[in-house]
Amino acid sequence: MKRTDTTSIVPPPALAPLSPASQAIHPGYGFLSENADLSEACAENGIIFVGPPAETLRVFGDKTKARKLAERVGVPVVPGA
Repeated sequence: MKRTDTTSIVPPPALAPLSPASQAIHPGYGFLSENADLSEACAENGIIFVGPPAETLRVFGDKTKARKLAERVGVPVVPGA
């Protein structure tokens, strides 16, 4: 995992399930649900991230990448937007 300053937002203990029976993390609604590093850290630690995979979050979190992908797969986009 490429470390960014996400470690200050999501410290490693936050990835430890609260119960030994826990198998997943639901990040809620907001900035953690869009955090590719959290999604990737969960995957690397065998924890289910209830949300998109890290790569999806990275592509759709970057407007330029998302637009290029949409154009490549034939999704109509507004010219110049």
